[in-house]
Amino acid sequence: MIESSSDVRVGLVAELRRENALAEYRRWSGMLEYLDAETARIERELEPRARELEVAAVRSVIAQANGWSEHQLAARLHEAETARDDLPAVWAAFGDGELDAARVSIIAAGAWKLTEERSVEKLDRQVVSYAATHTTGELRQWMRRFIA
Repeated sequence: MIESSSDVRVGLVAELRRENALAEYRRWSGMLEYLDAETARIERELEPRARELEVAAVRSVIAQANGWSEHQLAARLHEAETARDDLPAVWAAFGDGELDAARVSIIAAGAWKLTEERSVEKLDRQVVSYAATHTTGELRQWMRRFIA
């Protein structure tokens, strides 16, 4: 892998890439933790009719904190929830800085197209090693072949 290059500058760039991936993971994980905590609070404290509006307000705050539109936030949350809940190996690799948000997004979107739970489990077992060593374009092609 490129991280093992004898050129210190290349190693530094690779380390910066890993640090960026870790920052993306912390951002995604933090969003999910905040949303989960606030949703639980809302469920406990508010009447059913008021809950949906309050959750929408929480989502709006998260979108603003990230500088995203609410549409962008909805997409990121769906990707993050898919990775965390359905793709534990992908989520762990993301948390280790092995995968970045772009790759996790591609993988989550591919998982949505799979109709059987065993296919999602197989994806989770196989995709990390490929995704960590290939470009996002190559990963998209790999995902298309896997889904087919």
